[in-house]
Amino acid sequence: MRDHVHNTTKGCAPILYALRILRADGTNQPALQTVYQAVIMAKLLYVAPAWWGFSISTTSDRNRIAGFVRRSGFCEAGLAEISTLVDDAEDKLFHKILNDTNHVLFQLLSDQLW
Repeated sequence: MRDHVHNTTKGCAPILYALRILRADGTNQPALQTVYQAVIMAKLLYVAPAWWGFSISTTSDRNRIAGFVRRSGFCEAGLAEISTLVDDAEDKLFHKILNDTNHVLFQLLSDQLW
C-alpha cells in the first residue's frame, strides 16, 4: 500500500503547484476549492473503498494521506476528515450492491443479510 499512497500523493503534487500558481494570479477561493475537490480529492478517493481496508495494518498510509490533505493548503475547514469521506464512499458502494440484484458483487453477499 505504501507504493500506492506514494504514487497517488506524488501525482497530486503538480496539481497543487498549478493551484498555487492560480492562487498567486488572483483566482478566487471558491474556484480553487472547486478544482481542489474535483481533481485532488477525487484522485485521493478514487477506488478508496477497495484499498483503504488494506491499510488497516499500518496507520502510516492513512496518516500520510490525511497529512497530505492538511498540508495542501486548499482543504476548506468544513471538509470532513479523509477517513470519514472514505467511510461514506464505502457505505455508498455497499448500498449500491445491496440494492441492485444485477450488480456483479451482489451474489457475494451473505444470505445472513436477508
